[in-house]
Amino acid sequence: MENIPQGFDEESFAQFKSDVQTLVKDAGLPDGKLLIHGSRVKGTAGVASDIDIILRLDKKTFEKFAEQRIASVHKGTKLQKTLIKAAKKGKLSRFDISRDFSKRIEEHLVPNSPVKKIDFSIIIEGAEYDTGPFIPLGGF
Repeated sequence: MENIPQGFDEESFAQFKSDVQTLVKDAGLPDGKLLIHGSRVKGTAGVASDIDIILRLDKKTFEKFAEQRIASVHKGTKLQKTLIKAAKKGKLSRFDISRDFSKRIEEHLVPNSPVKKIDFSIIIEGAEYDTGPFIPLGGF
C-alpha cells in the first residue's frame, strides 16, 4: 500500500487522482506537478485530518500565474493585498487560486473522496512550502 495516502485504498485513490487531474485541467491551472504531502503521506493523520494537495510550479510559471490572478481583482482591495502577500510567500491557497476554486473542490473532489477535508495549494518548486515526503498525483 505504499504510494497510497492514509485513509484511501487503491480504488479510491485511483479515482481521487483522476478527479484531481480533471479539476486542475478544467480550472485552467498551469502545467505542473501534482503531489500529496503532509500527514496523510507520513501516515500520521488523525480522524479529522485533511489531505494536502499541492501543484508544484517552477518560479517563473508561479509568478506569471500569481500576477494574472492579482490583476484579475480590483486594485487596492483587501483581496488584492492578500494575494500579493501570498504570492510573495510562494504559496497560493485554494482560496487564492480563483473565485470559485474552493467550490470546485467541494463539488468535484469531496463526493468521491474518503477524506472530506481537502486542502489545495500552488507552490514554487524548491521553496519553503515544498516539503515532503510526497505521493505523486501526476502532471498534466
